[in-house]
Amino acid sequence: MQCEHLRVGLSLSLTDELLPVKADSILIQQVVMNLVINGIEAMTPDGRGERHIMIMTHQVDQWVEVSVHDSGVGIANEKLINLFEPFFTTKMDGTGLGLSICRDIVEEHGGRIWIEQRSEGGSVFYFSLPILDKEGAFDQA
Repeated sequence: MQCEHLRVGLSLSLTDELLPVKADSILIQQVVMNLVINGIEAMTPDGRGERHIMIMTHQVDQWVEVSVHDSGVGIANEKLINLFEPFFTTKMDGTGLGLSICRDIVEEHGGRIWIEQRSEGGSVFYFSLPILDKEGAFDQA
């Protein structure tokens, strides 16, 4: 898949099986879109270097884990601790609300969100949501 007008490659690597979670699909879509847009904005605008976003899902124990990988410039280590705090931004024109809202949405769904730096440059944002058991309850096995 290609985000042609932005000159960004987009690839998906999703689990074969649908894993049941109790979630508001619109809110989770907002989280994914915010992470993708942030990743695109972190890439060099001049088109030099790789410009690619990968979205992956997989199961880790009783959790669905979603990750958004970007090939941007990454985030300075000293800024990572405040990244999900309201009004903290690494952008010139950012409000500092996007990642804070993402954290709130994920936590309201019983999950967690975090970031890791890619050794080859860029970042990976992860969030996980608990999988429901056959009766529709969270599986705590």
